[in-house]
Formats: sequence, structure tokens, C-alpha cells
Amino acid sequence: MQTDPEPSIRTNTCILIGRLGPTLGYNTKRKVLVPAFVRALKDSFVHARVAGLMTFMATIDCFEPEDIATKVIPNIASSMIDKEKYVRPPVQLHSIQSCSVYFRLVRDQAFRAVELFIKRLESHASGMVSQCQYFTRSLVKDYI
Repeated sequence: MQTDPEPSIRTNTCILIGRLGPTLGYNTKRKVLVPAFVRALKDSFVHARVAGLMTFMATIDCFEPEDIATKVIPNIASSMIDKEKYVRPPVQLHSIQSCSVYFRLVRDQAFRAVELFIKRLESHASGMVSQCQYFTRSLVKDYI
């Protein structure tokens, strides 16, 4: 369904896979999620690309830190320079002065996604450092 000629079907397929992601088995998650979302990131339809980014972020708990570092972030990085134009019309804000706000949908979401995944890796890495310190202290105590 991700190769359907109808863009809205490709977009909704990506969203559906994202919703099913947490219920999938461990091996299925590893085989299905990243390729499905990467395919959405390469779609010609801007909303499918946004759906790919949003589903990556929504399923962050489905990815191992190694997969985040080697598969997820490298694939999201190409979306940070997406060629899409401004895709939303001006939105009028409720204030005394009205101003127009434009969204660069794909790039903004890509930066948010990378930031989210980097934070996840940082928390994982900080746990690794404390584990190393713990083991080092244990080894030193054993030899003293």
C-alpha cells in the first residue's frame, strides 16, 4: 500500500504502521518500521514525508539505541534539507496585530525529530558512562 498511486493512501498507510508499531513483535519491529518510515520520507507527496517523520517520533520507544544511531537519524537527516516550499497558507493569529505564519513542514519536523532522537541517545549514553564507572569501581575494590 506504500506504493499506491494515491498519495493519501500512502500517507495513511504510514500512519497505520506507526499506530501498529508498539504492538508488533521485536523482530517484526526491527524489520518493518525503519524501512516503512524511510519509504515515506522519500515520497513525492509532502504530507507522506511529514507522516514518516511524525511516525518515527511517535514510535521512538520501538527502536534500540543502536538502530537510532545507525538507521533512524541518518535517514531523517536528509529531510533536514527537504526541497519543499511553504505548504500552508498564512494563519491569522488572535492578537491586536495580525501576522502571517508560514510553516516549512518537512524541515521543521525533521529538526524536531533529530533533536528528539539525539536526546534519547544522550540519555542512553549517560547510562552507559555510569555503568562503566560502576564496573571500574567494582574492579578496583576487588583488587584492593
